[in-house]
Amino acid sequence: MKFVRILSLLLAVLIAPCMIASAPADIEQAYKAEKAKVDQTLKDKKAKINKTLKEKRAQFKEARQKRLEAAKAKAAKTPTVEKKAKIPKAVKAPKKAALDKTAKTSSVDKITKETKFDKKSKAAKDVTKEETPVVKVVQRAPDIKTLETKTVIQGEPFMIKRPASPNFGRTWKLHKELPIQIEMVGKEKFVPAEHPGRNEGTTVFTFKGLKAGKTQLEFEKVYPKEIRDKKPAKIRIIPIEIKETDTKK
Repeated sequence: MKFVRILSLLLAVLIAPCMIASAPADIEQAYKAEKAKVDQTLKDKKAKINKTLKEKRAQFKEARQKRLEAAKAKAAKTPTVEKKAKIPKAVKAPKKAALDKTAKTSSVDKITKETKFDKKSKAAKDVTKEETPVVKVVQRAPDIKTLETKTVIQGEPFMIKRPASPNFGRTWKLHKELPIQIEMVGKEKFVPAEHPGRNEGTTVFTFKGLKAGKTQLEFEKVYPKEIRDKKPAKIRIIPIEIKETDTKK
């Protein structure tokens, strides 16, 4: 029994490497066979597609050739237009006279029509003038008021304040040029109110008296464009008294 076991082990040791070596060879052979089948299938499909394309091209060329031949045959069957025979001058003359007569008649009719149209348009204009009401522009008397006299010191700046709402287009400007006794210091500026009510704030004008004496400043209110023509001019006159020294001191 021991001999049989030893013999079987020896056979297994000898046969096993052969079996292991033959397994990869079989796998490689099977892979090559399968690849050959796939390549052949692709080759057959490509050949089939090329054959179909060639047939389609041939059919397209044949159809195009037939259309060209049909067009040539149709052009050959179409009769050529013969040139018109020249009309002798003797025949042309009466036709020309008839055309001249027709042209004169049409020109007379045109003048008559234009005259009638002018009369109608003139009558329509007269009616429009009669129907159109005359709009009279009412010029309102300006609202002019003289305010309290303001006493200032010569050479010292002073301010004139006027209520304004610039966001609503309501502010003030100088109505006339400054008198020679007064000059403006800088530009007017807007000072917003802490608690806006009827007006958003105040437009402040700063001036300086150059020469002692009495004069006046005139201010005009500016309104928005949409109501500027509907409102009378609002002018405020402020008398100014310029003194050389401050009498209160």
